[in-house]
Amino acid sequence: MQNGIVDNSISPERVFVGALEGRSCCSGLEDLEVSPKLIINFYLSGGQSFVIDGVHFSESAEVGSPRVSMINVRHESRIHFNHVDAGRLRKVKLSIPLNWIEREIGAISTCSPVLRRFLSTHLSHFAFEPTPDLVELAEQISRPPPNLKGELLTLYRTARGIELMRLSCALLVAQAEEIDHKPSLMSARQSERVRNFILANLSKTLTIETIARESGASVSSVQRHFKQQFGITVFEFIRRKRLEAARDALEVRGVTVAEAAWIAGYTSPSGFITAFKKTYGTCPGDIRA
Repeated sequence: MQNGIVDNSISPERVFVGALEGRSCCSGLEDLEVSPKLIINFYLSGGQSFVIDGVHFSESAEVGSPRVSMINVRHESRIHFNHVDAGRLRKVKLSIPLNWIEREIGAISTCSPVLRRFLSTHLSHFAFEPTPDLVELAEQISRPPPNLKGELLTLYRTARGIELMRLSCALLVAQAEEIDHKPSLMSARQSERVRNFILANLSKTLTIETIARESGASVSSVQRHFKQQFGITVFEFIRRKRLEAARDALEVRGVTVAEAAWIAGYTSPSGFITAFKKTYGTCPGDIRA
């Protein structure tokens, strides 16, 4: 049923895309069988509470604040609905058989690592607030053009459902990769040690090898984690702090431009003047006390 979202009788080889508005998606609260599939529930409003193989799921959305839930059912299971907010429920549902995914987009083993983990884990779950383009697709599925009937309506909804699935999977991968690349507490502490060592030895000759050795990490680890933590490279940080020290010396102590160039680590005043003007928009002599 495309409008009633009762898909347990649908062929396990087919992608099912259905829409529901203002009524329950099941005849009662009895248990139903669920075949292996990726389920995407797009709640435009209202919500549901149900249990699959002892795992509880509860999803809801307010008007204007839709919610998407992706659940991977890896093997034959049973679902029991505890509650359905039938009066307010507006929902789009996608059921994508796992064998369809393997047939159409390649074996799960060759997917991106994030998607492979998700599709290989029974009852893996990902819920998120949809982007405007996802909401538009859901609205098109929920309220298609009135002149579409039969096979044309099925094709219309299926095409938009597959695009909705693609965008949802892309968001899953992007969010997981963003989390994976955030600096851990250990890397943050390492980067703080690097920063403190640099500030304490700013007037000395600093090489990445020396910095790595003093912080107890490899060169590649220092470079990667420092950039993640502070948004600039180690040597951009050194250059910036040395220029700040030179500026302070000019403003507070009135040192010569040549002395300021030495403080900033430049072998010639001309290179220092160029870098100083590029950074601060003025010549070093103009701010000298």
